[in-house]
Amino acid sequence: MVRHIPCGIAVNESERLACERLRAKLQSADGDWIILSNLNHAQHPSVRSDEIDAVIIGPPGVCVVEIKHWDAEYLRKNPDIVEREADRIDAKAKRVAGKLRPRLDPGFVAARFLLTRGAVRFDGAKRPSPRGVAVFGLSECLELVAAGGRTQLIPDQIALAARLLEPRVSVALSGELRTFAGLSNLERLSDPSTHTADAFHRIYRGQHPTRRDRVILHLYDLSATQEKQALELAKREFDTIQRWQKSPYVPSLLDSFQEAEGYPGELVFYSLVDPAAPTIVERCNDQGWDLPARLAYAQTTLAALREFHQPQDQNLPAIVHRRLSPSSLRVRHNNQPLFTDFNLTRLQDAETIASTQVDFGDLLPFVAEEVRQGGLAAADARSDIAALCACLLTLFAPGEPGSDKVRGILELGCAPNPTDRPTLEDLAQALAGLTPADAPTAPPPLPPADYWDEDTVVDFQQSRYKIVGRLGRGGIGQTFKVVELDAHSDEKFGTYVAKLVRQRADGEGAIRAYRQVRAYTTHPNLSTIHVIAPDWEPDRFLALMKWVEGQPLQDLTGVLTLYAEDLGEDSAEALACRWLLDLCAALGELHRVGLVHGDVSPKNLIVQGGTIVLTDYDTVAPAGDAARGGTLPYTSPEVQARGAIQLADDLYALAASLFRVLTDREPFAYGADRRKDLGLNWEGIFANLEIFAQGRACDDARTLYGWHPAEEERGCRGDCLF
Repeated sequence: MVRHIPCGIAVNESERLACERLRAKLQSADGDWIILSNLNHAQHPSVRSDEIDAVIIGPPGVCVVEIKHWDAEYLRKNPDIVEREADRIDAKAKRVAGKLRPRLDPGFVAARFLLTRGAVRFDGAKRPSPRGVAVFGLSECLELVAAGGRTQLIPDQIALAARLLEPRVSVALSGELRTFAGLSNLERLSDPSTHTADAFHRIYRGQHPTRRDRVILHLYDLSATQEKQALELAKREFDTIQRWQKSPYVPSLLDSFQEAEGYPGELVFYSLVDPAAPTIVERCNDQGWDLPARLAYAQTTLAALREFHQPQDQNLPAIVHRRLSPSSLRVRHNNQPLFTDFNLTRLQDAETIASTQVDFGDLLPFVAEEVRQGGLAAADARSDIAALCACLLTLFAPGEPGSDKVRGILELGCAPNPTDRPTLEDLAQALAGLTPADAPTAPPPLPPADYWDEDTVVDFQQSRYKIVGRLGRGGIGQTFKVVELDAHSDEKFGTYVAKLVRQRADGEGAIRAYRQVRAYTTHPNLSTIHVIAPDWEPDRFLALMKWVEGQPLQDLTGVLTLYAEDLGEDSAEALACRWLLDLCAALGELHRVGLVHGDVSPKNLIVQGGTIVLTDYDTVAPAGDAARGGTLPYTSPEVQARGAIQLADDLYALAASLFRVLTDREPFAYGADRRKDLGLNWEGIFANLEIFAQGRACDDARTLYGWHPAEEERGCRGDCLF
């Protein structure tokens, strides 16, 4: 019998196909077999390269397999890379052996390469073994695992080995990549169900785990295409953006185009800033973005596209965008355009190297007629004109006072015949003729905070602060990462977290909370308050806190065990116990003066290495006052009901937060219901701890959870932590 247990998502097409082939081949082999694929093993979760592609456990023993989209020619041409990767997989095999030996003698744990490109097969005497790691092709799966050889493990031992190696947490909750290339919280933007090209090019939105910068990751799987120019195709968008980096109309790059560590010749990527600037669709929700401002934006956008087509800098290549849409056009805080989505862009005089047919889906209304009929090969600068004019038309509603003349000009640019379309210069001049003679020439005023983006400069308390990025946005307000600027230059000083609240009542309550708590935030596990506004103002900061470099505790949900191992901690429970003591001491600073934090939750606990800091004081209130908020899954029933808040409510929320991160389970979830009257849901938790905990980890778990077997028999759920 063969059981395949995916422990994470396959990173590329090569891994997926190889695991399918292994499973099919092992069906014909005698005995029980278990394949653990994409196993994260004893490493920080953001270091994706130390994932193990496959561990195969069967009668002959344990085999650790590195799947590579290579062929024999790649081995010959890249000996340095091959030897480096051989050392890497050999180290993984040794760690696997070390994990098993306290409970099981697995014999020799072999490291193997499995090549997936082409019909690779080696005769035994000629089989390459760089650094002692033997190499096999897909047709040699049975030879790779030594099927039919001497029996080393019986079925019970095979099952035990799988239990010992199986992750104690689920890393890929959504069935997709969550971490890669040092980035976390990845969410796929491209739709794998509708576009076959997505296997080759995947786009994710994520963030840097400690700087918390918003990032767009472009990941290319060279094993998922038969294109001979796959690498050139993958690099095209990066090359375009890189060469135009000095332009104010393109996003900023973060990571350059490079091979992913651990996947040479298979995966390449680059990343850029995920702009906070709204799309034109989102900005149209701003009632203050009036007709003159939209008209000015349209003129500037036409001029910007003309710059792409006919750059004034002779060193810049002329480009055709070929994917203009309302979602790829953004509006910056200064009413300037920002172009995104350059993955179909090409040099104006270059040949198309992608497929000429593209499924534009919902973007079809913004595609020029000749591109609909002839595909990308038919696209040129005139096609961009039609697409841009179609996008800009969405800014001017039919019948809106003053918009009909603007629409008439833009509709000329949408003419079905490319030769009938005016030039960008002619269109811009025609729109300029609609601008009133007394139109203001000063820079536009700062828009509402919902539309601030990177580099927006905000005056606050006689200082200037530049926005680095938006950290979060909720129903009550927003949080920004900002840097202080010199009053007369762009010299940068400290970095802070800026809080902003939308409504007056909420804002005045938050200012009072920050004033009450400021004197007591000097504890090392509390975020220090820097400055507080004297009064609430709309679209202005109300407080600045010291920036804490680190990641929210919620990002470690499901991977805390791996994080603890990376830090050299005895266990996740031991680390949580230490954090528990530190946070209780921090809360004690507030409780001694009768203040309750009111929103202890994983998103407000920032982790940096082995330390943890509590932040965000919007809901601080004196004990006995009405509760002012909180994060629903973690608040006590009294706080949830907006009753009188008490000191113990902070401890309730702290216990629920640590439970969530340790167990990867919502604390009070019972099926589809949230039942706080039943306490923390411990069902099945201790069985898992007994199976997986080693050394003093189990004792730490009992200490942290307040649990003993006799108490479980009496029905104690461990929710009496304090």
